[in-house]
Amino acid sequence: MLHAVVAVATVYLSACAMRPPDIEDGPIKFDRSPAYADYHREGEVLVIKPRKQEHVWLAGAKVEVIGSGIYLTPINISSPGPSKVEIDLSGPEIPDDWEGRLFWVASSEHDPKRLLQRTRIYRKPIQLTQ
Repeated sequence: MLHAVVAVATVYLSACAMRPPDIEDGPIKFDRSPAYADYHREGEVLVIKPRKQEHVWLAGAKVEVIGSGIYLTPINISSPGPSKVEIDLSGPEIPDDWEGRLFWVASSEHDPKRLLQRTRIYRKPIQLTQ
């Protein structure tokens, strides 16, 4: 009986882990995406030059590939950050033509039944300036 419970739990956890979140373009209830003045590509690196913001500074970003999009979740700090942030977009999971596929994760929703995985992502497109 214990083996059957473990097997069912394993299948349930695997199914939860494999389902990607739903993607929405808006409306965004709580937008936590950063505002930046300049985005450009240097080889396989996205370079971000931040604007001045009050009380929060970008230190980096978590990169996720979901479907054909590349999603950046901001990693913020509470003290002045660097004058530019470089995000490495090399690797086999990142498509070579990533410039038109970049989005900030502006907000997301979680479902406790799915082990706190994001169930919905509200995205904001990133446009390269150079």
